[in-house]
Amino acid sequence: MGYRSRSSFKLIQLNRKFQFLQKARALVDLCAAPGGVPIKAIPSVVALIEDITTEKCRQALRKALQTWKVDVVLNDGAPNVGANCVHDAFSQAHLTLMALKLACDFLAKGGTSVTKVFRSKDYQPLLWIFQQFFKKVQATKPQASRNESAEIFVICQDKIDKFFDPKHAFKEVEVQAKAIKDLVHVKKPKAEGYTDGDLTLYHTFSTTAFLKADNPVDFMSKANEITFDNTELESHEATSDEVKECCCDIKVLGRKELRMLLIWRSKRRRYLAKKLKD
Repeated sequence: MGYRSRSSFKLIQLNRKFQFLQKARALVDLCAAPGGVPIKAIPSVVALIEDITTEKCRQALRKALQTWKVDVVLNDGAPNVGANCVHDAFSQAHLTLMALKLACDFLAKGGTSVTKVFRSKDYQPLLWIFQQFFKKVQATKPQASRNESAEIFVICQDKIDKFFDPKHAFKEVEVQAKAIKDLVHVKKPKAEGYTDGDLTLYHTFSTTAFLKADNPVDFMSKANEITFDNTELESHEATSDEVKECCCDIKVLGRKELRMLLIWRSKRRRYLAKKLKD
């Protein structure tokens, strides 16, 4: 079809679903290096070779755009991976955060940021940050993305500019008055644990608990990660790499992946029940 990179199909599928390119007049594509594939000149495109984590990159973008604000910022970047998966996940999260910082600088009000994120424990904090600067934040995995890949894409639509408006940022009088009122009228919280406002806690459960759960759907809604405490289950041929990858971060899974885990659970329960009978 003449596309210069396989990732073109990811962009086409994302745009088909979220419609963010149709009305875009200016766009910044971060980390557009295709990994060894030469890029020929593209009409009406200015190419910059910079490190997006540096101030030099910001200055180069500002010089190229002049007074323009862009409608879309894309980020398909990924760090060089090594043997330490924890370090790799953090490096990816850091890269995503730097891309968001540039997006906030150059996006017009109501603009869209599309960024790649890998499934890890850093996903939820990143999602919370996205939600502070955009009205609509959705995560998805395009079909062109490999099933075994941990990458997902977060589409942040309708950029909010109120945090950069001094009238909003320094509006403290009403906030202080409400805080004083709340101190005077203290409401006793319900003695029901940490359910209320439990948005940042990271919940890890074992596969044994998952298999024994009376309501597996409710179980997965409360879990961030399911760890393998049974080596036999982990090494079983039915426990694919995709199953293991999905267990690493339940919160970012779509219906397809959740259904796959439920099917895997049913099969493992039958397998263990048969083994006990024998």
